[in-house]
Amino acid sequence: MHQRAPVRVLPHRAVLPLLLLFGCDGLRADPSKGGAGEGDGGADGLIPSGDGFCGVKAVFDAECVACHRGGSPAGGLDLQSDAHGATVGVRSRSVPELLLVAPGDPEASLLFLEMAGRAASGAVMPPGGVLGAEPVERVRAWIADGARSECSGAADGGAGEGGADGAADGGDGPLEGWCLVRQSIRVSCLGCHSAAAHLGALDLESDPYTALVNQPSVGVPGAILVTPGSASGSLLVRKLSGTQGAAEGAIMPTAGLLPADEIEAARAWIDAGATADCGSPDDTSLPPTYHPTGWVAPEVHGRAAKLSEQVCIDCHGASLEGGDVDVSCDSCHAAGWRTDCTFCHGGVEDLSGAPPRDIRDRVAAADMGFVPHGAHVRGTIHAPFDCDTCHAQPLDVLSPGHLFVGDINPAVAEVDLSGGLSASGVWAAGGCSNLYCHGYNGLSNGALAHDAGPQGCADCHPDSTSGSAAWRSRMSGQHDRHVSRYGCHECHGDTVNAAGAVVGPTLHVNGVADLRLPSTMVRSSGTCAGTCHGEEHEADRW
Repeated sequence: MHQRAPVRVLPHRAVLPLLLLFGCDGLRADPSKGGAGEGDGGADGLIPSGDGFCGVKAVFDAECVACHRGGSPAGGLDLQSDAHGATVGVRSRSVPELLLVAPGDPEASLLFLEMAGRAASGAVMPPGGVLGAEPVERVRAWIADGARSECSGAADGGAGEGGADGAADGGDGPLEGWCLVRQSIRVSCLGCHSAAAHLGALDLESDPYTALVNQPSVGVPGAILVTPGSASGSLLVRKLSGTQGAAEGAIMPTAGLLPADEIEAARAWIDAGATADCGSPDDTSLPPTYHPTGWVAPEVHGRAAKLSEQVCIDCHGASLEGGDVDVSCDSCHAAGWRTDCTFCHGGVEDLSGAPPRDIRDRVAAADMGFVPHGAHVRGTIHAPFDCDTCHAQPLDVLSPGHLFVGDINPAVAEVDLSGGLSASGVWAAGGCSNLYCHGYNGLSNGALAHDAGPQGCADCHPDSTSGSAAWRSRMSGQHDRHVSRYGCHECHGDTVNAAGAVVGPTLHVNGVADLRLPSTMVRSSGTCAGTCHGEEHEADRW
């Protein structure tokens, strides 16, 4: 699917070995070395030049095609084969009301809004963070000018004389020396050790050469990460090859050894003096890794998975245990994550399993697809509703129709009320109808908008202040003869107290009219007998 080897993402438990290897001193980019800086884009902060669509295509190639290419591009968007045809006038799959590119109108173009970090959904492209000002302006100007396909200038220019990190330009030959080693670092290390993520306080994106060569290890006293002229004396090589000593921590990357030829390239480079020289600089017009910078953050790749911007099984296999990239999702996620609903749903606001925010990560109530999730699962006025009350509940992360397998509506939590108390209920236009749970007289006749706000008892059950018309029309049996004088607790004392507060939530909204009559009363076959409040009942029909 991809020309480059997969990113080897380190699990969180790998941070300690990283600290032992590289120490805790943070590294800073040296502007003289060509590191990525504010406002720049692409590898080493450079995006090839070009006017019109060629300039925009250069941005796509540098920042987007790593995910949006091949037979299964992220979100179904292929920006490599025909980027113009795939975007201009094409309706977005994730936000159907917008076009990806609306010619002449950047503010109505989801592609521009997400690149600028201004999309109403909160989405940012690329997922690692907003691009610099120059590439975003390049895209905006192209759209404003009509989003035409013609252009002038080169769309695939080089990174400039000398390459990045001071590497000499050796022409068009194969990669050698430091450039070859640096390419391995980009492919296998930047998923965790980018300028943004820098796990273990190690930034291998801004200035990897200075970060490694002649740098002492804090975690392994006396060890040098890269000792020029001595591969065997370099902790980096020992860790990469798995020949480190017992006190020198784990292999690097912890997910598995690099290919033998890459390890040998690092060894040969160091033995030859570990200089910054190389054959031809590596291609900086393409992203260095499949996943963008900062991918290890759950809020980045978790959201991309929910929106089907990335379909994990395409690379990690149908079982998510490795696939073509030989990296199992289980290597980073804690045991049991596949069947733990709160791993993705809940766990921030509480552990109820109700999403603490919208499935698209919107937090403002006005933007949420369903505001009262928490009220339905907390169990304060009724027993907590399980997910299957309103949804077809999956058994695990790979259940059909859920997330990865057969999910035809990404980022949409399909509603299915047939398994709950309101089996005939209908969800449409932001509200539910034909409801038992918000109905009266035990019938499926309730309706409520999801943003209607908190509901009181009288919204379903008329109380003493509601009046005779409501008592007769919305209450069963002889309720109308009792409710104006007596509290609900007189006959439903296990459910509600004298103050009208629900004290037995499992008996409330459960499909059954639970009774606890006074000891002087007996109810049988729909009639009441006995004495209540001084009044004799002789088999009075309810």
